[in-house]
Amino acid sequence: MKVLLTGSSKGIGFKIAEDLIIEGHDIALHYNKNKSSIEQLLKQDKTKSFSVKADLSSKDQIKKLVENTIKNFSFPDCIINNAGIAESADISLDIDEWDEIYNRTLDVNLKAPVLIFKEFLKYKREIIIQSSLRLINIPSRPAVKREKHDYKYYACPIYG
Repeated sequence: MKVLLTGSSKGIGFKIAEDLIIEGHDIALHYNKNKSSIEQLLKQDKTKSFSVKADLSSKDQIKKLVENTIKNFSFPDCIINNAGIAESADISLDIDEWDEIYNRTLDVNLKAPVLIFKEFLKYKREIIIQSSLRLINIPSRPAVKREKHDYKYYACPIYG
């Protein structure tokens, strides 16, 4: 199976990448900054897996992520959206700084998975690909748990 896995350089994403590669799947291993763990994984890899860098808060880089994935193995069978950020945003921050953090979080955690899927769906329809595309979205922990006061803005922008 051909899989695009976002956020594959650490944590759950890295473990998913390890397991899928051991099983023999071809993986587009997305990362933003931390490539070293992926390089180590690819050294021992016998599949057609490859790494691809992209800042998922940028529409242009999302387009390049999709283009690189298509270039390297045409159309994936599955997209696993695992990438997510959780930046602290204390309520005492200046409104512009707080808004920037909030927007970047929404761009990466909510918008990027939709834009990635949209671009692959567009390609599928243009090329008339008959195979199905499986989509797995892994939510970020702060959105589900709301563990710390500084991170609640992601799940609930209005709080006391």
